[in-house]
Amino acid sequence: MKTLWASALLLTTSMNVMAQGYISDEFNTPGSQAVAIYTCAVTGAERGFEPQAFDILQSAFKQRGANMKSRQAENLKNDAYRWYKSEQGRFDFDSYWHGQCAPVFARMERAINA
Repeated sequence: MKTLWASALLLTTSMNVMAQGYISDEFNTPGSQAVAIYTCAVTGAERGFEPQAFDILQSAFKQRGANMKSRQAENLKNDAYRWYKSEQGRFDFDSYWHGQCAPVFARMERAINA
């Protein structure tokens, strides 16, 4: 399971998430690993690659014993949606999902169902 999370949290993105309007500390911190996993979740959900992305993420966090407050998770999700909307027409979401996100979510699903 540690390998799963190491892979998930070591995602790197070329996106610029340092912008005004983000409410979570993670989206205002360069190199935050939570940003990568939440932007993957919103990409999967919104593009239809993984409609249950946030459910998978929540289940994986619970299975891992992560103690994330619901307010923090909601702020991250809201910021991920804010990022998604701001990147329309400027970001290759398909390549991002298939290259960075899909393998991580597949591993999370396998670990949850194991």
